[in-house]
Amino acid sequence: MKRVFDILTVLLAACVMAFTGCSPDELSTEQYADKGVALNVYGPQPVVRGGQLRFLGSNLDQITAVILPGVDPITEIEVVQAGVPSEIRITVPKEGPEPGFVTLVTADGQEITTKTELEFLETVVIESIEPLSVKPGDVITIKGEYLDLMHEVIFTDDVHVNEDRFEEPHSRYEIKVKVPVEARTGKVSLSDLGMNSEDPENPMINYATSEEELIVAGPKVTEPVTGNVQAGQELTITGSNFMYVDHVEIPGAEISEFEINEEGTILTFTLPQQLQLGEIILVAKSGEEIPAGTIQVKVPTELSVSPSPVKAGQTLTISGKDMDMVTGVSLPASGNVESPSITSESVSFAVPAEAQEGNITLNLNNGVSITVSYTLVKPVVTSYNAESVAVGEDLVIRGTDLDLVTGVTFGGDVTVDVTASQESIKVTVPSGAVTGALALNLANGTSVSGPELEVEPEPVDENVFWTWTGSFNSDNWANDLNPVPDGFDWSAVDLSENDVELVLQLTDVVADAQIVLQIPAGSWPQVAGSSEVNPAAGQTEAKIEFNQTMLDDIMANGGFRIKGKNFSVTKAELRKVVSEGDPNVAFEGTQPLEWNDGFKISPGLWSGNMPDSGVTLHVEFTASPDSDTPQLQIAGSDWTQLSSVTDGPDGYVNITEPDLTEKSYLLNDGDIAKVKSGGLIFKGQHLTITKVYWTEE
Repeated sequence: MKRVFDILTVLLAACVMAFTGCSPDELSTEQYADKGVALNVYGPQPVVRGGQLRFLGSNLDQITAVILPGVDPITEIEVVQAGVPSEIRITVPKEGPEPGFVTLVTADGQEITTKTELEFLETVVIESIEPLSVKPGDVITIKGEYLDLMHEVIFTDDVHVNEDRFEEPHSRYEIKVKVPVEARTGKVSLSDLGMNSEDPENPMINYATSEEELIVAGPKVTEPVTGNVQAGQELTITGSNFMYVDHVEIPGAEISEFEINEEGTILTFTLPQQLQLGEIILVAKSGEEIPAGTIQVKVPTELSVSPSPVKAGQTLTISGKDMDMVTGVSLPASGNVESPSITSESVSFAVPAEAQEGNITLNLNNGVSITVSYTLVKPVVTSYNAESVAVGEDLVIRGTDLDLVTGVTFGGDVTVDVTASQESIKVTVPSGAVTGALALNLANGTSVSGPELEVEPEPVDENVFWTWTGSFNSDNWANDLNPVPDGFDWSAVDLSENDVELVLQLTDVVADAQIVLQIPAGSWPQVAGSSEVNPAAGQTEAKIEFNQTMLDDIMANGGFRIKGKNFSVTKAELRKVVSEGDPNVAFEGTQPLEWNDGFKISPGLWSGNMPDSGVTLHVEFTASPDSDTPQLQIAGSDWTQLSSVTDGPDGYVNITEPDLTEKSYLLNDGDIAKVKSGGLIFKGQHLTITKVYWTEE
């Protein structure tokens, strides 16, 4: 047996330079040319006949031949890397090569010759390894030629033994070394550790490798594991050389505690709780992995669920085989079930109101989890007590399983909490509700849809800019409320004509309550110009007067938030302040009249204490000074003139007196009823209304 060097080298920072012959310390960090073919370094130097010689540089993939003294040009060239940088390798012939300069020939015939001569080491030969079949700890003898040049033995896989661990000092012809426990079957290599390099501090290392493999005994399995197992069960594996096992890997766990008999033929261990089905692997101390069988984890089978669907609060039973393996039950959303009833044939428990349908998880005593699906009973709406309802009216929802409902969401995304019976729900239609399908909200966080419900529009109060209704708890500064509708135009709030206030309907007010308005930006500063409000315990309403500084800050920062502590809000409203000194005023301002577009005063703007008779209506106005035909018409919501207005032809009043600024009419009972139920509509021309009010006779 004879094996010459198989050169394997490692690129280091310096080697023999191709042209300059400079030392490693003189190498440039920009040594690779971007264009053309260039040789920078080659090695190892010296090299052995039969070994590999490496060339590093730029575009060396264009080299077609390498010429060594004493032999024919070498054209079998291995391109390790092309381009910049690049590397090629050749095998040095065993016979014939002589020391001298090396020449590289490019594809276009150019020649590149090294400036240093290639030198050769004596040929290292591995003639034999005895014995070839060993166990870890056995001593092998490597015989050959020039072995004294080698200073390390390398076992498969990359297990290094330095010469200071050889069994006895090695000679030119022999090395004795103990086989490490980490070694595995494979070829054996010798290394000179770069000690023969011209630059020992930055060496290129020479290697010699055996032609035959060293057979290293390792763990072997003769009876692979099969079948169903459980956590806590003792498992036995039969084979040989188990004393070389480092650990056992099973799906879900790694086992380092196990027992081996004296002969190393039986390995036993206890299956852990993390057990999963899959392959068992013995990992040898050498790192080799030996399959030892496949385990199947025992689980309950033939599962069925009853009733299906099941109603929240009812008992659900899962039947099957080996159900006594179950140690716990978990449901979607509600989590673990408390104290399920478990027998060998079934698992039973009450379904929590918070549980959602989906997969039930059964946790087993072997650490495995399995699932079984189930469905829930859902409420169904069959009818409403009315086809159309108004805000503030009671709505009765009829159907089945409505006792599962905890809240109703109306069109307009307004939600009301409810207490329902199995067949009906009674709920007051909240402010902000609009026509749309109802959503019935369940305790588990899901909802079901009911038919569309028509909600009559709320009367428009022209003194109110916006209204929010709902349920908000300050929770000691943890929560914040944005009551402003999306898209609200703050420029509509004109403080030059009206005082404006934010009115909050409060609940749950206790001592030391605080209410502040904050800007939703940065570190949430308080709205400029605003003051903290401190309602007393039990207070049900708070008013915050708006000023121009507040309005400017809110407009600049996109709104505001309500924060604080020790209070809840059920309604927030931004509205004009109606003068308390003249409660019978329905309008005060400037409103030009047109025939084609009537100016309407809604009934909500009239004081609720207007009597049913004896009312005088007063209308103040200014006439256009350049017109001689100012006209006024006062109509009910049906667009017909009030019968009490009788001083004008064709259903309107001609304002002929140049200095006239007011008209008054004693309304009959029929007109009073019109005003209280539908409001008034004013039309005309060349006239601007400034005030509308009433007095009692």
